[in-house]
Amino acid sequence: IFWRDARQKLHKFLCMRVLVTGGAGFIGSHTLRKLTELGHETALLDEFRAVYDPAIKRANAAASGAK
Repeated sequence: IFWRDARQKLHKFLCMRVLVTGGAGFIGSHTLRKLTELGHETALLDEFRAVYDPAIKRANAAASGAK
């Protein structure tokens, strides 16, 4: 029980709040998914310019789990 409690406290201590700029793009959205899986609190910031299809970016943002 001691080790489980210690591990939970350590995990809580090591988790971060992360802002990913360009989070709706290919690399940013995959980074956000991985950070969320690891237990970090994530947020994304993106300009949603038409360089990359905005519909795909919106789908990436929705699927990333970020705020």
